[in-house]
Amino acid sequence: MKDTKNIKEILKFTLLGLIGFIVFYIISIMKENRIYELKEVLNYIEIKYIVLCIILMLFFGITRVILRKYNK
Repeated sequence: MKDTKNIKEILKFTLLGLIGFIVFYIISIMKENRIYELKEVLNYIEIKYIVLCIILMLFFGITRVILRKYNK
């Protein structure tokens, strides 16, 4: 049961990072006062940055789980 809780926490952290990243790009697009089509937005957001963000959030999630495990 504890293992699934840890995995859920890591996934939650990763999703939060991805949502935050998308919101950041939407705000930066809105500042330019131009409406983009979905294909343009996907071209604008480079895939490597999304992957980097997911890896970073996975790292933070795993680190948080490990720290919580050793603090008990």
